[in-house]
Amino acid sequence: MSVQTSTETNNLFRIIEQNYTDAVRLLTTAHTLPYDGKVTLFVAQKTLPEGLTPKTAWAPWVQHVDLYPQDCTHVDIISPKSFTAIGPVLRQILG
Repeated sequence: MSVQTSTETNNLFRIIEQNYTDAVRLLTTAHTLPYDGKVTLFVAQKTLPEGLTPKTAWAPWVQHVDLYPQDCTHVDIISPKSFTAIGPVLRQILG
C-alpha cells in the first residue's frame, strides 16, 4: 500500500477544484435545446431537495417525463438494491 504525500494530496485537491470550476463554467454557458420526446427519470427520494419538483425542473427541456421515485439517496441509485426496483422498469421500457 502506498501512502500519499502532502504534495500529492494538495495536487489531487487542486485538480478536483479545477474540474469543479470548469463544470460550473460549462453549466452556466451551455445552451440546451428542448427535447420533444419522452424521458424516464429515476428520482432518489431521500436526497431530493425540499421544494424541488422533478417534472417542473425538467419542463423547460423535455416535453414528457416519466418519473419513477426510488427509496434511496442519489449516490445509492446505482446500487444492487436499487437495481432490484429499477431493473424491471428498464426491462419493460426497453422491451
